[in-house]
Amino acid sequence: MRTFEPKVRTKVLEDITRIINGEAAASGAPNPLIEEINAFPLCFNHVEES
Repeated sequence: MRTFEPKVRTKVLEDITRIINGEAAASGAPNPLIEEINAFPLCFNHVEES
């Protein structure tokens, strides 16, 4: 997933977690362990956009 603002990244990660946990609950599975294993700084393809 790629976002351009930290606030948006936080929201997207929360939404992904909510959806995954909802799917697990709907199927009777326990909530999975969700870990962020990689995070990278923002990448600008054009220096003038930073």
